[in-house]
Amino acid sequence: INGWKKNPGARLVWNMTWAEGRGAAAQLSAYQEIAGVAQETVLPAVQITKLIPTGTGIQNVRGSSITDALTVNGYLTDLGKIVAGYTLYGALLRDSKSLTELKLEHSLLTEEYKEIILKAVNDALDNPFTVTQ
Repeated sequence: INGWKKNPGARLVWNMTWAEGRGAAAQLSAYQEIAGVAQETVLPAVQITKLIPTGTGIQNVRGSSITDALTVNGYLTDLGKIVAGYTLYGALLRDSKSLTELKLEHSLLTEEYKEIILKAVNDALDNPFTVTQ
């Protein structure tokens, strides 16, 4: 892959996707398959410099009081997009700026949701293959 890059400073990142919300057992199994492929196949085989653990951020929120209001028919809801966006931001820029410095503002976000999402995203960034909530 590096031989095809036009910009020698370009880096490849992998966005580990989320599992569709289809019920707890099937959905968790799908997440585990996604995480397994990323960990065992993608990262070792390809010159990836960073993983964006979007799927783990989503999965962490699903274990909270928010539960599964994050996807519909495999697509992210507005709340799911917020989680995915903060996971992306954190994975790419966390070293230079703290997530807590961001203003989580959206009509869907209560103080409780803000707290849950920040913890879920930080946990995903710290442990991209471990569900913590």
